[in-house]
Amino acid sequence: MKKSIQFLVVAVLLFASFPLKAQTIGFESPIREKNLFIGFKVGVSAMDAAYTRTINNKTKDQFVNHSILYQHPDSLQIMNCLAAGITLEHTLPYFSYGLDLMVTGINAQQNNSDTTFRFATQDSAFFLHARVPVRFYLLKEKTVMPYLMLAPDFSTYVHYGNESFAINGYSEWNEYDIKWGSRNARAFHLNLVAGAGMVVKINVGDYQMWGRFEAAYNLGLLNTVKGFAEGIEITRKMRGWEATIGLSFPLFKNPSYSWMM
Repeated sequence: MKKSIQFLVVAVLLFASFPLKAQTIGFESPIREKNLFIGFKVGVSAMDAAYTRTINNKTKDQFVNHSILYQHPDSLQIMNCLAAGITLEHTLPYFSYGLDLMVTGINAQQNNSDTTFRFATQDSAFFLHARVPVRFYLLKEKTVMPYLMLAPDFSTYVHYGNESFAINGYSEWNEYDIKWGSRNARAFHLNLVAGAGMVVKINVGDYQMWGRFEAAYNLGLLNTVKGFAEGIEITRKMRGWEATIGLSFPLFKNPSYSWMM
């Protein structure tokens, strides 16, 4: 009789603890915390071209050709300001690192109302980027998860032909069109991209996708113009904002989550 009572007490305790355990596991993520994500993103790139002209070591001009996105947002020319890419991300408990391959466009022009002297009035080209973003996630247990992002960015203009002329690439200097080519512009550029974003977790059965919104500032670190005439130095650096939305798909599910569902 005594053994039967002990058995019943143990059985009751196990039965009472099972729903609690099930509830705990049920709140786990449908995907593994350490995971690999593959995804894509699209958006806009509002890149400017900042110029400095120095003659005999004296700065003569400093100005910026601003993105057409600021000046004529209702124009079809903003099609040259689109951004798109594919992403690979390795997530860890509190941060992630990965690789982004992107194509962005620039269409920067002189403001028509600006009557002061400008020797470069328009810049247009497409760029291919390879980035290594590091993201620091906050509130990882929440459905909406904000984060900070920092990435070195290596880029080159999309080009063709023996002279490496950029596709849709030109600059207007003193009313002359100068192509972005191997004779006129440096092929490779180094940038630093910093920004913030948020992930929205989208559960579909025992699977989870991540919707993403990200905004960042892209700062060009190197001069994109080659050597000019003797005694004259021209620098042109790209800088500006970009905003993208995307969707990422994890490769590994959480087996304990699917077992309890």
